[in-house]
This record gives sequence, structure tokens and C-alpha cells, in this order.
Amino acid sequence: MRAHLLHCELAFSFGKYFYSTSFLNLLMINLMFSKLGAIFFLNLALYLLALALFFFFLFNVKVALLKSVSQIYYFNNIFFFKFFVLIFFLNLAGIPPLLGFFLKFLIFFFLFFKTNLAFILIFLGFNMATLFFYLSTVKSFVNRKQASVLNSFNFFIRAELSFLYFFNFFYFFLFFAFFFLDSTFLIFLNLFF
Repeated sequence: MRAHLLHCELAFSFGKYFYSTSFLNLLMINLMFSKLGAIFFLNLALYLLALALFFFFLFNVKVALLKSVSQIYYFNNIFFFKFFVLIFFLNLAGIPPLLGFFLKFLIFFFLFFKTNLAFILIFLGFNMATLFFYLSTVKSFVNRKQASVLNSFNFFIRAELSFLYFFNFFYFFLFFAFFFLDSTFLIFLNLFF
């Protein structure tokens, strides 16, 4: 049971980074189109595919057998694990030549022709902010000192889970709100969350 809880903690601590990028991309797509189109479903499908591949890898590495979060450092001795985590987070950050870059470039391309420069700068600013969080997560996998500090923060990780449950529900609500709400209201919500 403890191993299963640890695996859930790892899944949700990784999951907090995915929702921010996915939500911002969905918001920008909603700004470009009055109705959901093929780009929305392509973006959603590719993010879900990347997330599914990452968790498939975690299940195969048997991360659920770890006793604490700080033991992830011992997986860093496996070059393939480090490389896979690095590529996964860089893909979500949208670094070229990975698939995440294609999605962000597609959104940027349509923003360039459909909206003004302010939306493009906001989009690029949010992408730079998420890139910082992705790279700091990758750095914590490599740095042993930060990995040992994670063990003392297990209480905070569990507290973060309840916070993430709330935001999972909130983003689930916003996903269906795209069908009923206009872009102005979603921008207003994004300013506060």
C-alpha cells in the first residue's frame, strides 16, 4: 500500500507541470478559434500520448517499489532513465526538434496570423516560465543534495496532493467550459489561477 501511495505521489508531483502547459495551450487555441477544431484535439491527443508513455515507463522501471521519494536519485545511475526524463520534460516544454515544439509552433503560427503581438508575447512568456519549471525538475533528478532534501518534504508532498485533487477537478471543469464560455472569461480565470 505504501509503495502505491508513493507512486501516486510521484504521478501527481509530475502532473502539476502538465496541467499548466496544457491549459495555456488550450486557452490559446480557444482564442484563435470560435469553436474547437482539429488542432485542439491534436494538441490534447499528443499531450495525453506523452503522458501515457511517461507513466508506462515509470511502471516498467518499477518506481512503485521505492520506499521514499529521495530514492529516485539511485535511478539516476541508469543513463537511460536520465535521458528519458530529460527528453520527456523538454518535449513538454516545447524545445525543437521534439513533438512538443511542433504543437507550440502551430499555436504560435495561428496566433501570428489571427491576433496581435500582445497575445504572442504572453504565449512566449508562459512558455518560458514553464520551461524554467521543467528544467528545475530535471535538475532535481540529477542533483543528489536536492534528492535527499525531498525525503524531508514528504509531508508537504502529501499536502500538495490534496491541493492537486482540487485543481484536477477545476481543470476538468474548465475543459468542458470551453464549449460554453467565451475566451474573455477564460483569460480572466487564467489571471487568477
